[in-house]
Amino acid sequence: MDLKKRREELDKQVEEGWVENDKLKMEDYDRKMQERLQEMYKRKQDTAKVIKEQLYQSKMKYIKGMKEQMLEGELVKRKVLEDLENERIKELERRARQAKTRDELDRANQELKAYKDELKR
Repeated sequence: MDLKKRREELDKQVEEGWVENDKLKMEDYDRKMQERLQEMYKRKQDTAKVIKEQLYQSKMKYIKGMKEQMLEGELVKRKVLEDLENERIKELERRARQAKTRDELDRANQELKAYKDELKR
């Protein structure tokens, strides 16, 4: 009986060893799986962060481009208004010169007429 008990104890110890070994393997597997999942989560977080930053940069670039276009449009508008004002001033100056020339011509014609009238007398 002693041998049978001894054998049962050895079988029990072997079984407990296998159970303990399986338990250690499962714990190791769980730990590695947890590390893998954490690494995947971290990579996904990093990727999301990069994408978010890229989106922000794209938005800022678009907004900057729009502002530059608006500024350029304002500058073009201002230039057009200045050109129109300059043309208006030039036209007024031309008309003033024309009026002055006309007045001088009228005066010269009157003087000529007066001179001719005097010659006739």
